[in-house]
Amino acid sequence: MKTVTVGNVEITALLDTNLLMNPRMFFPDHAEEVMREYADSLDERQLLSVSITCYALRSAGKTVLVLDLHPRNRATATSTQ
Repeated sequence: MKTVTVGNVEITALLDTNLLMNPRMFFPDHAEEVMREYADSLDERQLLSVSITCYALRSAGKTVLVLDLHPRNRATATSTQ
């Protein structure tokens, strides 16, 4: 885990991973719209390639978790194999 401090806030990156998800399961009411908007991130099975990062922010005795979930562009993504 990497931690940086900005002002009086300590930020720790807890999780950074990639996954394939089915837009029809995650966004059942908006799947077609998501698939159109992020067509460059879909694979041949129509699964969406996404990156997930979770951060812990600590300040003044409190901790807040922030989750960042965003599509990955398959054309610019690097292979982990």
